[in-house]
Amino acid sequence: MARCAAFKPDGTPCQSIVGTSQTYCYAHDPARASERKRNASKAGRGRGSGEIVGIKALLSELTDRVLGVEGTAPLGTAAAAVASQLINTRLRAIELEKKIKESDEMETRRGEEAYGILLNILEERLPRDAFEEAVRALSDIPSGVIGM
Repeated sequence: MARCAAFKPDGTPCQSIVGTSQTYCYAHDPARASERKRNASKAGRGRGSGEIVGIKALLSELTDRVLGVEGTAPLGTAAAAVASQLINTRLRAIELEKKIKESDEMETRRGEEAYGILLNILEERLPRDAFEEAVRALSDIPSGVIGM
């Protein structure tokens, strides 16, 4: 099976499997650099870090109010308990969103690996012209549908 010709930042060779008509995997293909850049720019738009900062501020304010810190409006323990439960619910929702995102990313990586394996199997088992036709057909499938 053919492997990506690129090297990782630590100097070790990339282990991703690629089709014989390819030299690089998705992560290292110079022809897909703009696509990777677009995808990376979308990745930083999550709300996670801003939400965590906001929740920490809420917790700090809630603590000050329950403890009766001067300059804060007092809050009874029952109301504080409810507020704390709501904050914990928000934290769990953020954590779930993060797990879903990580799962989606893992699925994409596995799809890319499966695509490389599929190309290698097709190349080994099909005559050259049939293999090239199959690769053309696969390239017509929109990016992301089969992990390309």
